[in-house]
Amino acid sequence: MGVDQTLIEGLTQALEKQRQIDVSSQMNRFIQNGVNDLNEAIQSGLDIQSLRNKYGMTLLHVAAASSNEHASSIVQYIVDHQLLNVNEKSRVHL
Repeated sequence: MGVDQTLIEGLTQALEKQRQIDVSSQMNRFIQNGVNDLNEAIQSGLDIQSLRNKYGMTLLHVAAASSNEHASSIVQYIVDHQLLNVNEKSRVHL
């Protein structure tokens, strides 16, 4: 493997790691701030279907596992508006 390929792979991994941090932060912000923030993001073009953390968990999974006071309203909003397939599994293997 040449130096250029090694550099490209390193940069690709760094970018993916940063994207995962951003996704997790975004999910946490929605859970902390509630449905209004989520609705605004969706209206602004957020593709909630592609929003997954590094474990493959959707916002529905993360909110359902959260004890935050807004988490249940996020779950209810996602289910009521059929934003995600509620039967979809995460990529987490227990």
